[in-house]
Amino acid sequence: MNGDTVFIKGLKTEGVIGVFDWEREIRQPLYIDVTMATDIRLAAASDDLTHTLDYKAITDRITQFVAASAFQLIETLAERLAELLQKEFAVQWLQLAIHKPGAIAAASDIGIQIERGEKP
Repeated sequence: MNGDTVFIKGLKTEGVIGVFDWEREIRQPLYIDVTMATDIRLAAASDDLTHTLDYKAITDRITQFVAASAFQLIETLAERLAELLQKEFAVQWLQLAIHKPGAIAAASDIGIQIERGEKP
C-alpha cells in the first residue's frame, strides 16, 4: 500500500457563497486545503511533471471553479469541488477543507472538511 499524497494548504479564493441576501451580492474570501492520494514513485524516478499531480494546474482550476460558483452552502461547494478534482485530475482519494473566516463574528474560522474516494 502506498501512502503518498500531494497537498495544498490555505489556498485563498473568492466566491459568492451564503444564504443571506447580502452574501449573494458580494464575493467572500474562502481558504481551501486539499490532500490528494497519488503515487509519486514514477515522477520521482523520471523527474517528469506529467507523472504526478500538477498542483499548479489544480490550484488554478480550484480558483477558477470557486470564482465562477454561487452556491448557498459551503457543503455544496465542497462536494462539487471534490467531484471536479476526482474527475478532471483522476484523484482516487482526497480530503478537502473549506474555511469561511468571518462567517461567525465570535469565531476565528468556520468550515467543513470532507473525504471522498477510496484511500489506497
